Amino acid sequence: MHREIVFFRKAIVHIVEKYVLHCPHARHFSIRRCASEDGEIDRLELSNLRDGTNKVSEVRALVDQLLQQKWLAFSIFNDDQITLGIRAFLELSVFIRGLGVLECMICHADVLQVRPNSPMMCRLP
Repeated sequence: MHREIVFFRKAIVHIVEKYVLHCPHARHFSIRRCASEDGEIDRLELSNLRDGTNKVSEVRALVDQLLQQKWLAFSIFNDDQITLGIRAFLELSVFIRGLGVLECMICHADVLQVRPNSPMMCRLP
């Protein structure tokens, strides 16, 4: 169980930091013009986050379980990519905000992915 938690924490940090570092407006909490499609990770990259004691098959099974339990979800931009799921946003919001996730200026929800040129500017968790 400890290894699964460590892996999931690494995945969260990687997904969030990848978005925050890529988004030019992250420091200003302005998402209106952010066209970043980050805030996601592919399965291979996710598998590479494992430590040396986990087998790739174990990591794949864990990722499938996290997807099923809504801790992770498929990206709104690409079904081959994975991002944080609704359960992660609901139950780990303090931790996720501490990593620098943006807040939507309209609905004040945490934002990890932005759909450019859309009336609904943020992906609601």
